[in-house]
Amino acid sequence: MLHCTFTGIEGSDTFVTLYNADSSVTNPSSFQFSCMVYTASGSTVSATINPEECITGQTSTSLTSMYGKTVTYTALSSCSPSNPDDSENNFTWLYILLGVFVFIVLILIIFFFIKGGFKKKGQVLPNKNEDIIISKPPIRYIFR
Repeated sequence: MLHCTFTGIEGSDTFVTLYNADSSVTNPSSFQFSCMVYTASGSTVSATINPEECITGQTSTSLTSMYGKTVTYTALSSCSPSNPDDSENNFTWLYILLGVFVFIVLILIIFFFIKGGFKKKGQVLPNKNEDIIISKPPIRYIFR
């Protein structure tokens, strides 16, 4: 998989530094980094690719390195570039936030019902302290 690490424009040429994330990359047959310079004109794309780095004088049509390649592509159909990571919307943060919100609402509902639930208009809730009866000590213990 290739990743773009830098993009720059100079005149009509676009410079792209690419990072090869493949685990089987071994110099000198394949390289971790490469520099691509390209330009598009109509349905034709001209590009040069040089391993490891961009070199002085590299353009989309000219390359002085013996290791690089010059290529020309002609479009057979049109498409738009896409990044696989960006094509799917990442809503992980939204799912976490929604989960926390649902958890808090459930805690509030449980707390509400433990404390007495709904009170109808005009209804007086019984006082829990009314059930306690305070009595006087038996008479036999007085003045003995």
